[in-house]
Amino acid sequence: MQIDLFPRLVYQCPVCENPYYNSVYCSGNSFGAIYYTDGSVDAPGLHPSSAFTQCPQCMTFLEKKHLLPIQRCPDRVRGVSPFDALKNAPPNAGHLDDTFRSNEERIAFLTKAQKQGLYSPAEASTERKQWHKAIAEKQLLRELWHCYNRDPARCEGDDYRSICKQYIALLNQRIDEERISLAELYRNIGCFSESESLLDGFFSPEKYAVYIDCIRTELKNKNTRTAPLPLKRR
Repeated sequence: MQIDLFPRLVYQCPVCENPYYNSVYCSGNSFGAIYYTDGSVDAPGLHPSSAFTQCPQCMTFLEKKHLLPIQRCPDRVRGVSPFDALKNAPPNAGHLDDTFRSNEERIAFLTKAQKQGLYSPAEASTERKQWHKAIAEKQLLRELWHCYNRDPARCEGDDYRSICKQYIALLNQRIDEERISLAELYRNIGCFSESESLLDGFFSPEKYAVYIDCIRTELKNKNTRTAPLPLKRR
């Protein structure tokens, strides 16, 4: 169950400085959630969100963390419409609706963001700018990978393999969290021996034991599809 949807903050685009507000869910839960070997979660009580958004004025794609909060709307009070909270917002404030009605819509959004490129703030050095850019690209590819995995038909095409290979190129096998993703990515594109070789050598294997065991089982079955983890549902 998701509880309430109402505007809370007025933001400013760092590019065109246009103000807009974003509606947010104030509550949710993970009851009935299904966890998958790619690290994604399907939960009926959680609002699907993205780390990225698009300014409705200048159409710039950017990470939400780069939005500039300029005003907090009052909390909703009894008997008052939640949108009355915006009565003191800038008169030209637009509404940012980043709720995806379908997985296909989210894939289209992320694909367009990847092709157009993401906003990158000014940094003190070129190295730091490139580092932040790589982190953003990694997050975008991870979201695309998860979205494609929810649609088995899309996992048959060249686009899927391209996304997996691009993501693989950005990951570091010496980091446990990225190592388990690499093992799953290689399995997804049918590179079973590479996947198997990554399942040993974790710094904290107990933390990823359920993922390791499940991926090993799928490797034995020569299955390339992302699989649900054998976890008890609450």
